[in-house]
Amino acid sequence: MTDPMPPTEPAAPAAAEPPPTEPPAAEPTAAESLAAAPAPAQPPAGAAEPVAPPAAASDAPPVAWAAPASPAVGVPSGGRPMGATVVAIISAVYAIFALLLALGGLFIGGLAAGAGAGLEGGVVAGVGFVLAAIGIAIAVAFIATAVGLWRLRSWGWPLAMVLWVIVLIFAILGFGNGISTANVVGLVAAGVSVYLLWRPDTKRAFGRG
Repeated sequence: MTDPMPPTEPAAPAAAEPPPTEPPAAEPTAAESLAAAPAPAQPPAGAAEPVAPPAAASDAPPVAWAAPASPAVGVPSGGRPMGATVVAIISAVYAIFALLLALGGLFIGGLAAGAGAGLEGGVVAGVGFVLAAIGIAIAVAFIATAVGLWRLRSWGWPLAMVLWVIVLIFAILGFGNGISTANVVGLVAAGVSVYLLWRPDTKRAFGRG
C-alpha cells in the first residue's frame, strides 16, 4: 500500500493592494469661476425696463441756496461807522451856519447898496456880497461833505479831512485875537471831526485803512 500524501496547507491569500489615490482637484481660478457663473437672465425683447422707486420725500422744506452778495467797495459789513455819521451831521450843521452867513452878507450888501451912501456904502455892500459868496461856497462844500460821508462815497473822506483841517487851523489862529465863541466852537467841531475821521473803522469804510 502506498502512504497517503500529507494534506497541503492552503496558500495564504495575497495582501490586497490599496486602491490608487487620485490627486486632489485643482481649485478653479477667478477667471474660470466667472466664466462658469450663469449669465444673468436678459429681459425679453419689448419688455419695459424696471423703474427705480421714487426716493422718500423728506419732511424738511427745501432750502433755496443763493450766493452771498458781495459787499460794495468801501462799505463795512456792519454798515456806516459811527464816526462817519457824526461827522456828516456836524458838516450839515456847519453848512446851515454858512448859509446863514451868506444870507446875512446878502442882506447887508443889499441894504448898503440901496442906501446909496457913496463910497462907504459901496465898500459895505462889497463886503456884504463877498461874505455872501464865501458863505455859499462854504455851505456847498460842507453839504457835499455831509452827503459823501453819509453815503460812504470814496471822495467823502478826503474832502471832509481837508475841510476840517482848514477849520481847525483857522480856529487855532483865531485865538491870537482873543477867545471867542466862534473860535471855541470851530476848534471843538474840527478836533472831533478830524479824530473821528482818522479812526481805523472810518478809514476802512472809505478804503483808506
